[in-house]
Amino acid sequence: MFGASAKPPTAAERLIYQVQTNWATVTLNVTNTIVQTNVITIGTNVTQVVVTNASVTPITTQEAEYTMTTSPTTTAVVQGAGAALNTVAPGIGSMVSMGILALLAVWAHLRGISATNTSQSLAQEIEALREFIQTLPSGAKYDVAITSWLQSHQVETGVATQVLGLLANQVSNPDAKAAVTEIQATIAAASKVQ
Repeated sequence: MFGASAKPPTAAERLIYQVQTNWATVTLNVTNTIVQTNVITIGTNVTQVVVTNASVTPITTQEAEYTMTTSPTTTAVVQGAGAALNTVAPGIGSMVSMGILALLAVWAHLRGISATNTSQSLAQEIEALREFIQTLPSGAKYDVAITSWLQSHQVETGVATQVLGLLANQVSNPDAKAAVTEIQATIAAASKVQ
């Protein structure tokens, strides 16, 4: 049994497992919605025209994934210890060595569960949900309510601070950097009030 993880193995894990590094191409589609309201005046009639454009931008990165399988050396040592235990208590050594190897395989598997990119999937689902909500009558009102609820919970759990820290280091657009700095200051001020 084996496990795959995006987190590099520790030194102890490298002693126990054979580690293979695989590079996976990850593509994330980011959707930006641009809403523009135009006011058209013809004579005494004033009409507002709302134009909505969705821009999908694919972002592709290479991410390392580490596949761990129990090494032949570890297997031999565990089976040797099981054979030695079999001389003292026949049958018990085999069960103990199988149990130890099973636990090592389960550890590799459980460690690999965290490799799933839940945050990216969740972000895409939330974005799709917000796009749908905005198409409803009074959708803008619902979207504001859901967005403020999500933001308050992100601030409570510290997610917003982590994301803004990443953005501050990754964004190159000066307006975006200014927005990140402003949001960080707002969150810091809100945290002091609570």
